[in-house]
Amino acid sequence: LKNVLYSALAQLTSSQLTVKDIVLPAITSTQVSWINNIENKTLDEMTKQFEKEVLKSLYIEYPSSRKLAKRLGVSHTSIANKLRDYGIREEDFC
Repeated sequence: LKNVLYSALAQLTSSQLTVKDIVLPAITSTQVSWINNIENKTLDEMTKQFEKEVLKSLYIEYPSSRKLAKRLGVSHTSIANKLRDYGIREEDFC
């Protein structure tokens, strides 16, 4: 929220901030389906689900386990194991 307000202030063309100046980020259908899909799940299941979504999202920009591990600040082995466990493969993004 703070970043949204800072952005609105930085782009302000008048002397007063109005509701029209504030642009909230759009929520994608993937984000909504993930949020709606947490009912009756344990914290561990929700954490794994979130972790999988983060890895899938970042794997597009960092398409190797080494690059992804460096980006996330964890070991290559850890990321390679998680990608395998979650079934995230390079072929799925080509």
